[in-house]
Amino acid sequence: MTPIPPVAGFIGLGAMGGPMAAHLADVVVYDIRPAACAPFANVATSPAEMAARADIVFACLTDPADFRAVVSELCQGGRIRHYVHLGTSGSTLVRELADTLAAHNIALLDCPITGGPGRARAGTLTAMAAGPAETYALAAPLIAKFASKLVALGPEPGAAQTMKVINNAISLANLAVASDAMLLGAKAASPPRRCSK
Repeated sequence: MTPIPPVAGFIGLGAMGGPMAAHLADVVVYDIRPAACAPFANVATSPAEMAARADIVFACLTDPADFRAVVSELCQGGRIRHYVHLGTSGSTLVRELADTLAAHNIALLDCPITGGPGRARAGTLTAMAAGPAETYALAAPLIAKFASKLVALGPEPGAAQTMKVINNAISLANLAVASDAMLLGAKAASPPRRCSK
């Protein structure tokens, strides 16, 4: 018998979340802005309602207070058993949310993403994930709809947040070096110019 696929929910339909949710089939969505929900067929009226309709819920928000409020409402639902934290919000917050959810028998997958809105629309983001094996196995095929690369970082929520910070530090360091190199070239009378093919 073919297993029934989980019902997925998605909270936060901004510049990143909207395109990511659009890659998921039959997804239940929620956003505080009704206009953001308009392109979707299945819309929940609140995170609590979503938690009563979905088995696994993704959240793509920015503010820690928003994450706390959403998780508090998700804990009121009777169906949700898995939560995927897509934000870059630090390991301390993720561990706090994991403890809150665990008290309601809901597992957390720490899963920050990188790549920007263009790659979100193309479905080619990079995701880093840390959390229980069961939640990772359930979430991975769904994450693959909007991320072309998924890096597994073990069972402990917070590990993916740490890796995202490292990734950001490397990216910023590379940008700083490239900027200094261009400035050095310009000062040496070699201004930047488009290379001919």
